[in-house]
Amino acid sequence: TYDPTDDIEAYALNASGVVNIIVFDPKGWALFRSFKAVKEKLDTRRGSNSELETAVKDLGKAVSYKGMYGDVAIVVYSGQYVENGVKKNFLPDNTMVLGNTQARGLRTYGCIQDADAQREGINASARYP
Repeated sequence: TYDPTDDIEAYALNASGVVNIIVFDPKGWALFRSFKAVKEKLDTRRGSNSELETAVKDLGKAVSYKGMYGDVAIVVYSGQYVENGVKKNFLPDNTMVLGNTQARGLRTYGCIQDADAQREGINASARYP
């Protein structure tokens, strides 16, 4: 019996920080919640704090918070854009993005590793040069 939690933990080991949120596209979310192992982990009788809304929720919204899987928030993103008159999803089918809600999203441009920038006294800036 396949347990996607094993893959999530393996992917998290390759992350550059703590993973506290997973963003799925709708098809990825449907696949994830279909696994028996996931359903078993949602059984609170075993002392789990995991709680996911696996029924319909936030239909028509681009973002839907589904709940917690262990200590990781689960969100489904179904945003779309129009290209040449055709609606397309921002996230490809069966996408799972691991992230951290505390990430500041800074662009550092490698300033700290740039010897010329250090000699010029630049320690932090929006961009060099």
